[in-house]
Amino acid sequence: MKLNRYSFSVLVLLTSMLFCNSCQEQRNKENVSDPPNPANVAGYVTDSTSLYDQVAIETILQTDTMQFRDQTTEAFKEAFEQALINYLQLQEALAQNDLAKADQFASEMLGSLRATDVNDLQEEAKAFWAEKKLFLEEHLRMQREMEDMQRIKENFIYISTAMIKAVNAFGSSSELYVMYCPLVNERRGAYWLSKTNEVRNPYGADAFLECGEVKKILR
Repeated sequence: MKLNRYSFSVLVLLTSMLFCNSCQEQRNKENVSDPPNPANVAGYVTDSTSLYDQVAIETILQTDTMQFRDQTTEAFKEAFEQALINYLQLQEALAQNDLAKADQFASEMLGSLRATDVNDLQEEAKAFWAEKKLFLEEHLRMQREMEDMQRIKENFIYISTAMIKAVNAFGSSSELYVMYCPLVNERRGAYWLSKTNEVRNPYGADAFLECGEVKKILR
């Protein structure tokens, strides 16, 4: 059958559209990837604008990178210390599966974070804390909207990772223990901070309460 000029043009156009759609579907498939391990989220890379362009927490624990203790003021240290106290209270509330206290301490930690002023910091420390503060506030607000304890505990992995990196960067008034349990977070493991070396796992059910070990002591 012969095609006139109009029919031929329509056929070419339809073929081109089908080819473009096929290419786009292939690109979409190539761009799909598993979400990042929460234990690595909230890192800081110079000149990076992505929260997922990160430095792994294992690297932080094995080296002395990203430490800004000489770039802070006493006012910042005092406000940051209160946020850290609230974090430790939140960690214990999750270990006890106490939803009401977890919400209370998340609210108090949000208030303490807002009291920290990036203008009290210098140079790289300012950019570092601006990212951490934004990240922590976002996940604390997310927690307060959650009602399921397991989802709250999963979200706490992100909060803990950011706080470990912040304490490593700015220090604290007392020793803190970086704890790790390999069995939670779908067996990818997760970290948290503790004020003692006693294992009080905030992530799993009662069966995982004593799952953990000290990975590093931060001073």
